[in-house]
Amino acid sequence: MEVELIEIREFLAKHPPFDQLPVDVQDTLPKRLTVRYLRRGTPFPPPGELIRGLPIVRKGAIEIRDQVGDLLEKLGEGDLYPTLCLGADETLPGKGLAIEDSLIYLLPCDELESLRKRFPQFNSHFEKSLRLRLQHAIVQQQGRCSLNNLMHIEAAVLIQRNVVTINPEESIRQAAEKMTAEGVSSLPVVENGKLLGIVTDRDLRQRCIAAGIESGEKVSTIMSRDLLTIRGDTPAFEALLLMTRHHIHHLPLVDSQGNLRGIINASDILRQHSINPVALASTIRRCPDVDSLVEASRQLPELQTQLLSSGVSADQLAQALSTVVDGLTQRLLYLAETRLGPPPVPYAWLGCGSQARREQTSLTDQDNALLIDDTMQPNDDAYFAELARFVSDGLARCGIAYCPGGVMATTPKWRQPARTWRRYFEQWINSPIPKALMHASIFFDIRVLHGDESLYQALKAFILEQSRNNTIFLAHMTANALSHRPPL
Repeated sequence: MEVELIEIREFLAKHPPFDQLPVDVQDTLPKRLTVRYLRRGTPFPPPGELIRGLPIVRKGAIEIRDQVGDLLEKLGEGDLYPTLCLGADETLPGKGLAIEDSLIYLLPCDELESLRKRFPQFNSHFEKSLRLRLQHAIVQQQGRCSLNNLMHIEAAVLIQRNVVTINPEESIRQAAEKMTAEGVSSLPVVENGKLLGIVTDRDLRQRCIAAGIESGEKVSTIMSRDLLTIRGDTPAFEALLLMTRHHIHHLPLVDSQGNLRGIINASDILRQHSINPVALASTIRRCPDVDSLVEASRQLPELQTQLLSSGVSADQLAQALSTVVDGLTQRLLYLAETRLGPPPVPYAWLGCGSQARREQTSLTDQDNALLIDDTMQPNDDAYFAELARFVSDGLARCGIAYCPGGVMATTPKWRQPARTWRRYFEQWINSPIPKALMHASIFFDIRVLHGDESLYQALKAFILEQSRNNTIFLAHMTANALSHRPPL
């Protein structure tokens, strides 16, 4: 390579987003550039010229001003002006002027588009141009994503590297070899840019080796399908909570057309924080007994303090703490079933009230119930009574106080088969006396935390059918809501 081209290549390799490109791609770029020189005072782009390329400032400075002369952007060494290729995004169209003698490299727009399609990390620099570039700069400057940053930055900022993918027709062995060579724990399965599934280390263990599947089979035979995905502009904190709620370690980012843009790996972020809701929930899922859950839950007050000091909204705070309490409840139910054995009939553990709405804080009390299959026999209640006692006592030890009103699965009234629950709701809806309205206000907010989701879906359909056109009940519920002012 000629000396001049080597110098250009080294310059590009030191500046984002070109520093995200593979070395062999960086080597090819200098020959694809054209060079322009602008004297001080020259308009940018030069009048009468149609520039179809991405300007990269090598030396000098250029100012972009709006129609009334206010400064929109100032370009210096290493800066780009993608508007000429991408059209105006968040940088308003304006007039440019070279305020110093300037040397500019121009990358053809079609070459830029090709790089964006092939390299998601490179592309993330342009998707939300100004805002996302600033967020990337903040993260890179601080060297880590603080908890406060996670509340405000977009998920695309968390992508650590260009995504490595595999075709669905390639073999399981090829997938394992590629994961080993690239040092990744997941491999998205992509065809024509569309995400079809993902293969992880766990899939290789459980769906291939343990299941006796030959490594020469297509990787599509063991991939996870129907993936949970997000857009790149999803708040990073929200993305990490999503991973916690669904117990997943990898979260693909896709664009509006379903094309894969990158993968977020939770462990890359979590290891940088001492206390945060995602890390705490992950610790809770691994606790072997109630004592270790109690130890982990001691971080809840400090977590709440840290979230508040980070400037999160009340909604974000409540969602984060609710996610942790969900994790405590689910782990206690797992430990209870391990101790008591499998349930005699299907059931659903219901979080009610504030837990169902994800509005909990570290001082919220318990609101829960048990919805049991109608095949339940009288003797089965002993099992569910012990299950409820184990979970409720465990939550109390973890700092989630017993409900003063007894709205807990330990109360026999709230530990019933589906037919009894249908009768409850029918009475509350058709006879909306004050006590019935109080119960309705609690139990109309329900979320299944563990067990058979279909039990609740059937009950929900019944509730909606009973209440949808009952104007008397709806009027009483409205009056009840208006009679209670939110405490300040």
